[in-house]
Amino acid sequence: MKVSVQLFGLLGRKLPQYSSAEGVEIELNDGSTAGDLLETLSIPDAWAPAVAMNSRLLRREDMLADGADIRIFQSVHGG
Repeated sequence: MKVSVQLFGLLGRKLPQYSSAEGVEIELNDGSTAGDLLETLSIPDAWAPAVAMNSRLLRREDMLADGADIRIFQSVHGG
């Protein structure tokens, strides 16, 4: 399956070919989850990313849909 991914914050720097204007298309195995996508993109849990599919926030175990629009947001930290 293929999903369209937009990365926000500094996450786009993880992929050398990433364009913030166009995003990136990622191919995954059928039945892949949000957690599988994060692993494919090498985005660690420690960064506490928020993953949304078609404007709905997902948990790591939620399955992705073929052709879905995915947004991954970097959590904000500071003091």
